[in-house]
Amino acid sequence: MPGIRFPILISVFVGSLYAVGPASNQTCAQEKEKKVDNARSLWDTHVADLLKANCTKCHNDSKKSGLLNLTSVAAIFKGGKKGPAVKPGDASQSLLYQLVQKGAKPHMPPGKNQLGEEEIVILRRWIERLEESKVSETRTSPKPQTADKLALLPAGMNPTTVIDFYLQKKWASSRIPVAGRSSDDEFIRRVYLDLIGRIPSVDELNQFRSQTDSDKRPQLVDKLLASREHAEFFAKVFDTLFMGRGKDSKYGQRQSSGWNDFLIAAFKENRPWNQVVRDILLARPENKTQRGAPWFLFERNNKHQQIAEAIAPAVFGIRIECAQCHDHPLAGEIEQRHYWGLVAFYRRGNNVNTKNGPRVSESAIGGFEDFSDLSGQAHPNELIFYGKEKVSDVRPKPGMKEKDDDKFYQAASIPNEPRIPNFSRRQKFVDQVLKDHPLVAKAMVNRLWALLMGRGLVHPFDKIDSAHPPSHPELFAWLARDFEQGNYDSRKLIRAIVLSQGYQLRSSKPAKDSDPAHFSWSLEKPLVAEAWTGSISQLLRKETKDRALIKDFRKIFGEVLPEENISKLSQTMFLSNSPSLNEFIRQSHADDHLHTRLMRMPDHVARVQHVYQAAYSRLPDEEELTRNVEFLTQRQDRLGQALDLMLWAIVTSSEFRINH
Repeated sequence: MPGIRFPILISVFVGSLYAVGPASNQTCAQEKEKKVDNARSLWDTHVADLLKANCTKCHNDSKKSGLLNLTSVAAIFKGGKKGPAVKPGDASQSLLYQLVQKGAKPHMPPGKNQLGEEEIVILRRWIERLEESKVSETRTSPKPQTADKLALLPAGMNPTTVIDFYLQKKWASSRIPVAGRSSDDEFIRRVYLDLIGRIPSVDELNQFRSQTDSDKRPQLVDKLLASREHAEFFAKVFDTLFMGRGKDSKYGQRQSSGWNDFLIAAFKENRPWNQVVRDILLARPENKTQRGAPWFLFERNNKHQQIAEAIAPAVFGIRIECAQCHDHPLAGEIEQRHYWGLVAFYRRGNNVNTKNGPRVSESAIGGFEDFSDLSGQAHPNELIFYGKEKVSDVRPKPGMKEKDDDKFYQAASIPNEPRIPNFSRRQKFVDQVLKDHPLVAKAMVNRLWALLMGRGLVHPFDKIDSAHPPSHPELFAWLARDFEQGNYDSRKLIRAIVLSQGYQLRSSKPAKDSDPAHFSWSLEKPLVAEAWTGSISQLLRKETKDRALIKDFRKIFGEVLPEENISKLSQTMFLSNSPSLNEFIRQSHADDHLHTRLMRMPDHVARVQHVYQAAYSRLPDEEELTRNVEFLTQRQDRLGQALDLMLWAIVTSSEFRINH
């Protein structure tokens, strides 16, 4: 709240907002540094990412500046115009090391960007631990293993047991410390935020505390997963993951088109996930439940490349933008023909408005084009996508002009729906590409794991490719297989994750050099805008609706599962003086609102203790209690205003906006 200094919490808040990007998700070299004893470990954990972030934009498979490719160890040893980029065991004689030094001419990376001291140390250490006799062992980048080559636990086991087994196996083999089990207070707050997008009320907290059943955590999880709140919250999260943020008018269109109801029904009814994505990609509703499915395509307004670039990460967990002009520079298995093939599958679509709502019709002709590679050679955009065989389609002879005809179509089974081509590219895509595609299961497993655990088994969550191997390959393969064989049951998978030992760990980092990829503590997760505003509304008004706040919070805190959690100055300024948040707090003075209930309490100690219970699911420590009581005592003559300030500081604090 502007205009009044608030020394108790504001200084903590401003500093913590910049530091809140959880230590578990920091990617700086200093945080990543850990004890390793060989070059391969350094490559896998540090050097590959370092070069990718700073060098491979110009030195990759397709663009080899100076004829140098830095995307793999093999390419680095091959070198460029000036020979090998490294001399094993001797960093001082290695060109790669020499050119990153301050004052080097030419300096790499070019321009003002320079590697940090820690990164240069890592690069030197890697080169010095390379050995000529073992060069062949490190000449290729690690490739992800396939499930049939992994030693997996038997199918049909309890997935929570499997998760615990593989996590414990990693902890034991890496000899790393592990955080202890979370308290009931920590667990209930965490699971409420993750599953229904708000903090628990004091009554819900006390009810959970009072239970003595040994299985009270599973009971709570089952209750939340069966709730309407869970379906609505996950619908909001997946709307953002699939559609991105947008102007406020977009959210109104998604509501009126039936898209929101479609997603809510998918999670409320626990529909098989492969059927959900089939409905989205085919975009031909056959019943009321499917009515909003076409909006995924419709909102992109006939921009077919945009459609392809949205389908790949949303459904298959891969990014294909880099393959528009050439094969993917870091993950060569994703080829340029896959990009244009996916575009071709949807090129014949066209938005139409019908009596049944927004629809995407499909032409029976057209969509035969060529794309050019970097050499200028033209290639036909055939119907093909990564991981599946080409779909046959007869191209017209050169110079022949296609002519549309009614005989190429059949009527839809539902009145007022667009007619359907006899040869439908969209139908072929869902029947021959989407069906049984292994990445459909992997993408959903990895996305749910990332949402609940703070990062994916493959990180980032939407880059399941050879350049980003999973941290736990056996676990990833087992969960994907179980998800696929278990009828793509999202609720079962969510339940398995949140009841696992890894999810229920405390959020305190067990060691300074702990790697977040080991999941040896509960990684901190900044709340998405919907969970943050939902929690503010729950705290101040005992409501679960957040319409008064959500517009601004979506704009300022828009991302869901960002690759890096970095707080921005604009976010700090917004929270420091947000008209919408300030007005929301001022308008939260009704008889049953928190502010009024605090005013009726007998003393400041009771007020502070109640606020901390309601906001953080814990009591204040001695210092917090003392300082807050002092603050209220000093403003006894304007207690209502002081309480508003305290509540503002609470809902904008790092502890409130982080699920930990």
